[in-house]
Amino acid sequence: MLNIFRKDFLLGIGLGFLLSALIVNLSGMEKLTDSEIIERASQLGMEHRDSIEESGGERVEKPVENAGLSSVEDTDKNTGQTVETSPDDKLPIIKFVIRPGSGSEEIARKLEEQEIVADRNEFYRLVTEKNVHHRFRTGTFELPAGGDMEEILEILTGK
Repeated sequence: MLNIFRKDFLLGIGLGFLLSALIVNLSGMEKLTDSEIIERASQLGMEHRDSIEESGGERVEKPVENAGLSSVEDTDKNTGQTVETSPDDKLPIIKFVIRPGSGSEEIARKLEEQEIVADRNEFYRLVTEKNVHHRFRTGTFELPAGGDMEEILEILTGK
């Protein structure tokens, strides 16, 4: 039977750890500069901290584009939400917030509750079809109520 408390066994384990640490240190892993790290992160679709501003304890994304939607604000009497209307197509524009850690099912449910999409299951199927479950950006977005689901998904994921 193997006795793990024997002196030679523990010495072997310790030497194994030291040897592996030495190999990792001497393996010549490349050192990256900050600009190289930022460049690689942007290639992977990550966003730089400068594109996000802090607002009231929650991260709110600075608008990169407003998808051609200029607006007139109004408050919906039923839901109390800020609703804007687009002068081009007269669809109401609703501000939608995605908090960090929100899952795609929760996002689909909230989109349906705020009447941005008609059917959350159909939206979730589209998310699954495009394999973008983990690509949702956090922040506040202006979305057309009852708009095209693919356009809404593109706004929320940036893809």
